[in-house]
Amino acid sequence: PYARLSNILQYVTRSGWSNDVEGDLGKAVELAEKAVALDEQNPNLHWVLGRAVARIPKPGMLKQGIESMKRAIELDPDFADAYAFLGQLYAGDGRPEDGFRSVATAMRMNPRYPFWYLFVRGSNHLVAEDYEKAIVDYEGALDRSPTAQFLRWLLAAAYVEVGRQEDAEWQVEELMSMGFTGNIRTITETQPLQHPPFLKRYRAALRKAGFPE
Repeated sequence: PYARLSNILQYVTRSGWSNDVEGDLGKAVELAEKAVALDEQNPNLHWVLGRAVARIPKPGMLKQGIESMKRAIELDPDFADAYAFLGQLYAGDGRPEDGFRSVATAMRMNPRYPFWYLFVRGSNHLVAEDYEKAIVDYEGALDRSPTAQFLRWLLAAAYVEVGRQEDAEWQVEELMSMGFTGNIRTITETQPLQHPPFLKRYRAALRKAGFPE
């Protein structure tokens, strides 16, 4: 339950539903740490902790998230989801080649992978500035999970980068119609994608797509 509540708080912050983003992210980390302390040998709890700490936009936190995810894999070498999310953390650290290898391992382990594996691969393409491939992955993920809001803001940014301005603006409109109340701050400060050169481009693309500051 501590780990589940941590996941819920992470989702609340990135969806724009939190009145205290920093406080709720901090609480998510505390809950995940408590879960790990109760059962250090449970790989799922390290997976949750890795997801939580990597969302804190402070120096060293992303690295800590990577180590937590590696610990989950150490405890369960067949943990495909851990390999997949490790790929997202590598993207966030500006290491897309490592990210591609990690998510490819996850897809090989779990051939019937969930939609978000495509999201991870797309994020690595986005960081690598291969926007057309990012769009293919994000659109594929969105086809399988149309209500996953985070796919739409990433896709909007990718559309901006290839000059598809109207498509980007439409994604913003779709998000607003789904009840999204976040902004550029909540999008960029609640995610593992923290590599500084990427963040500068990403914020500019989100702004051009029409997201509020």
